[in-house]
Amino acid sequence: MNVIDLLRKNSKWNKEDYFADSRIGHSDVVNFEKYGPKGLLIECKATKAMNFGSLVDCLLFTPEIFNSEFYICNSDDMLSEKQMELYNIFNENLFDSGLPVYFSNRSEESDNFILSICRLNKIYASFKDDTVLQKVYNLFESFKKFQCNSSKISITADDYNQAVNIVNILKTGELTKKLFTNFKAFYQVRMTKGNVRTLHDMILVDEKNHKIIPFDLKVTQSPESEWVENSFYKFRYYRQAEMYQDVLKWCISNCDDCGLWEIDDFKFLVVSAQNSVPMIFNFPIKYNEEGNLVISKKGASVPKYIEIINKIEWHRTNREFNYPENIINDIYSKQNTNQITYINIID
Repeated sequence: MNVIDLLRKNSKWNKEDYFADSRIGHSDVVNFEKYGPKGLLIECKATKAMNFGSLVDCLLFTPEIFNSEFYICNSDDMLSEKQMELYNIFNENLFDSGLPVYFSNRSEESDNFILSICRLNKIYASFKDDTVLQKVYNLFESFKKFQCNSSKISITADDYNQAVNIVNILKTGELTKKLFTNFKAFYQVRMTKGNVRTLHDMILVDEKNHKIIPFDLKVTQSPESEWVENSFYKFRYYRQAEMYQDVLKWCISNCDDCGLWEIDDFKFLVVSAQNSVPMIFNFPIKYNEEGNLVISKKGASVPKYIEIINKIEWHRTNREFNYPENIINDIYSKQNTNQITYINIID
């Protein structure tokens, strides 16, 4: 198989199938590094910011699946995190209880059931019974709409319009428009190496110069210029760059025409929800004499990701997740958050 065929075969991968894969991904490594073995049991809960990033991802890279992935709801029907918590409790208890799922006519039985659920779970704990019932009944229509679209991500029309605007900025901006016009592009490209899985947002192919250029899109709530300080270290995106680049190189090396291609440095395409000017950050993978990944101007470093993968495998195999947290103390040398040496803006 040649490189183009490989990228075409693995592109536009279904995210649900990707995350169902038991191989180790970037979030597993980050959770282990941050929390120790117990981090492997943490389920990633999508935040509003994450959902918005996924929306921009979808509209930019795979707009054809928007209707199956997202649901535009009236802002009045948008459930808050607390209301979602309430919905989940009622979904487990009330909707499967044999009582009507939605009450067109209130009854003493339904009132008592709702109150028992709310009091047991300390929902609206400071309110009187009548107020609790009024609040819950007022949510039923929103719950009904959400249940009909529960497999999708709920967004508002404002979210959608803002995301469309960001996509337009990316496709028309002086710095970024060439990414979508000058190259053969492959989106949502799944790659695997042994027990590791990756999902590249975008891999560009420069056929003239025989270059493969990997990108990951980051949508930030801060100005793009603050992304390194606010997000790069916090979410350990240097680890993502290292993992994704290594797996990509390994997959390409197994192609029949691998000798014809050069893989460029890993790049982050960063755009702000504030609709500023997009920026591209370049992250060459560099190691120090000890073989550790260099991540800062002063030479701070972390072990190669494969060392973390091996630790994760041991804990998964032995089903040991309560090991003392100080296991993690050996992973890092002293780390600082100065500006990264090898990140720079591409002209």
